[in-house]
Amino acid sequence: MVRYALIVFAAVWFSSCQTMPKFSEIGRVVPPEKRISLTHGGTQEGQWTTPDLTLAYRYEETGNRFTISGTVYFADALQTGFGTLDRFFLKVVLVNGTGTTLVSQSLLTAGYRSPMGRLIFKRSISLPTDTAAMAFGYSGKASDGVSGDDGINWHFGKTPF
Repeated sequence: MVRYALIVFAAVWFSSCQTMPKFSEIGRVVPPEKRISLTHGGTQEGQWTTPDLTLAYRYEETGNRFTISGTVYFADALQTGFGTLDRFFLKVVLVNGTGTTLVSQSLLTAGYRSPMGRLIFKRSISLPTDTAAMAFGYSGKASDGVSGDDGINWHFGKTPF
């Protein structure tokens, strides 16, 4: 009986542990329409736009390093309709020629009830030799800034898959 209770306790404890491995995106395929082909050599610039935001980015490959920087501009509807950024997470995935994910890297984490505005990031990532394209993904939550049940929230996001 004690052994059974210990097994149940351990199972519950491990299932709620925040450090447990998350689902891996490595190996998942990004559809062609979501891929941004990489141009090798020199500094490249681009813009990625969704209904929620515009991401102005710049990247450069130096040896086996991929350095990407950019600015996130939230859509006017999000900024005027809500005004408070409760949380925001932006990532990039690097894929090979068939769209298979080689690397998934966080670029930016922001929020905790901060005013909506532009967000700036810069990251350097190890670049696999067969990298051909990248794709972005994000998730976030905006609100009107009112706490509790009286507030209005909006969950938004886009997956690279």
